[in-house]
Amino acid sequence: MHPTASSPAHCLFLDDQQLYKTCQITVPDIEQPLAAIVVNGECYSFFRLTRDSDYALSVAGKLTHSGDRIAILKKKNGYSLWAVEPLARPTTAARLNTSPSQSVDSTGRPHQPIGSSTILYSSDSCQPVHIRVPDLEQPVKAIAYGGQYYSLFRTEQNSEQVISIVGKTARRGDETIVVKTMETYAICVIEPVAVPL
Repeated sequence: MHPTASSPAHCLFLDDQQLYKTCQITVPDIEQPLAAIVVNGECYSFFRLTRDSDYALSVAGKLTHSGDRIAILKKKNGYSLWAVEPLARPTTAARLNTSPSQSVDSTGRPHQPIGSSTILYSSDSCQPVHIRVPDLEQPVKAIAYGGQYYSLFRTEQNSEQVISIVGKTARRGDETIVVKTMETYAICVIEPVAVPL
C-alpha cells in the first residue's frame, strides 16, 4: 500500500542492535557520506536524537503521516530517529555485510523480516469494531483500518512502554497500529483472518 494523506507510511521500532547494521551512505545532492542504518535491505539516514519518548513518537507520527518511512531505535541515551533514503548507495563496507533483499546479524545469518507499525494521531482515521478470530471463543475489540482488522492488544499511558512493546511485537514480525488518544496509546495487532461481527 502506498502512503497517501489518509494512509501514513510505516514506522519500524528497533530495540535490538542485531536488527540493523550501521554504515555510511551517499545520496544525490549531498557530497559527504551520511551516517545510516540498513534494515531489511533498506537504508535509513540519521534524522534526530531525543531523550523524550513522547517526542520521538510525535515526530515519527508526523513524518509517517506525510509519507516518510521512519525507524525509531531505542538507545541507552534516548531514541534516535532515522528516515528511509530510497536513492541511497551504501559504502563498500555496507554492501559486503548485506544483500539487497535482507539484512544479516553479526554471525551472518539473515534476519527475519521485521514487523512495521503505523502511528495514528487521530482515532477518526480508524473504526472501532468487534471481530472473531479462529483461536478465541469470545469476540475481540479491534479497529478497522486500511481494509484490515487489528485486535486491541493493550492500552498504555507510558510512551516508553509503547516503544518497548511495539519493538517486541515487531521482532516477531507482527504488523501493529498505535493509536494516540487524549490520555493513552492503543496498541493494536493485525489479525489477517479476522471476521467482523
